[in-house]
Amino acid sequence: MYKSRTSRRKKSGFSQQNTKHNNTMLLFDLIRKHSPISRIKLAEMTGLSATTVSMLVEELMYNDLVMEIGRGDTTMRGRKPILLQINGAGAYIGVIEVINTGFNCYLYDLLCERVDTYKYRTDGGGEHPVVEIMTELLRRNQIPEERLIGMNVDYPGIVDRRNAKLIYSAVISADRYLDNDDIAQLQQRFPHAHIEVNNNSSIAAYAAHMSNGFRYDETILYVNMFEAIGAGAIIVNEKGDRVYDFPIEMGHVMVDSNGQQCKCGNHGCLEQAAGACQIFKRINEETDLSFEYSDEFLSEENVVCMEMLGQKLQEGNEQVRTVLEDIAQKTATAIVTVNNILDPGDIFIGGLIKYLGEEFIEMVHKYVDSMNILPSAAARKIHISQMDFKTRSKGAANMILDSVFAITNE
Repeated sequence: MYKSRTSRRKKSGFSQQNTKHNNTMLLFDLIRKHSPISRIKLAEMTGLSATTVSMLVEELMYNDLVMEIGRGDTTMRGRKPILLQINGAGAYIGVIEVINTGFNCYLYDLLCERVDTYKYRTDGGGEHPVVEIMTELLRRNQIPEERLIGMNVDYPGIVDRRNAKLIYSAVISADRYLDNDDIAQLQQRFPHAHIEVNNNSSIAAYAAHMSNGFRYDETILYVNMFEAIGAGAIIVNEKGDRVYDFPIEMGHVMVDSNGQQCKCGNHGCLEQAAGACQIFKRINEETDLSFEYSDEFLSEENVVCMEMLGQKLQEGNEQVRTVLEDIAQKTATAIVTVNNILDPGDIFIGGLIKYLGEEFIEMVHKYVDSMNILPSAAARKIHISQMDFKTRSKGAANMILDSVFAITNE
């Protein structure tokens, strides 16, 4: 999709072309994260000459990726600088969120604002019309297909990024996820699009980093506690740029030697102890409360149940507190297992569990502090994440932009 205005001219060498490409991608990334921003500020931030910045910005504007939005303020004499911003209509990103009852398809513009949504549900087996759905999303929004520059397929499970496929999931069965043929058909139908397969907890970790303004300069651990439990870590450099991210199967860390058998086949996994459905089941068995919950992943019923449970905790229900204290201890056991290896700067806990509120997070923090072995761990903060599904899928769109406009060493 990205075309150089000088592509018809005689090339002056690969290294020069590569340097130009990387400088262009650098400018795009800075405009994306700091807009509105002037050419003068971009030159200051990159060390590039004003002439070079102007030439490369012109190329981004030629490709409809960047636009001018007027003049900004200045404390210096002279004309006010012209401000630049990403052109939302310049390109689009698809996000396909696979769940145990089908998948949700989202279309985002270049500003990572959601344009449209299509939710597809299946009873399992048969074809997955994801190609038709993405085509329909573009058609009904009158978007040329070549402007779809990337897609992120979001799985609750272990993925093989290199070969763009799901390896294992305890949440969704084999007949419900997109297979290699589905991904290949997407790539064939949209040859201009860069397609990635990612773990939803890795995406959540990136979204937490993104939603906090890319300000973190240390490793972030995000614990994703829904009906299933996972975690993701993002490693960033001193500038706050993502260097690497990866999923962690925290839900299948053993936290109870006498625990029941998990879907994965092992006994005593965190997911079996602290997954949303397991929490509701235990509350129903050990208190005088009765929750009607769903086994469906990302169920609205379970959101309501968790909110009600959080309210009971706030009201001082001792039966609820006793159960949640035990769940908090088991959650902390799994977190410490990972924390003592990664030594992250900040830990976020999100998903359905956020509806239990700060009181539950304080319980977890108490047990984490008592079990950590790293001297630095005592200073680590555990935050309750307010991230919603929309923020996470927006993070998935941003991850694709990172890949499409990445600086290359080739």
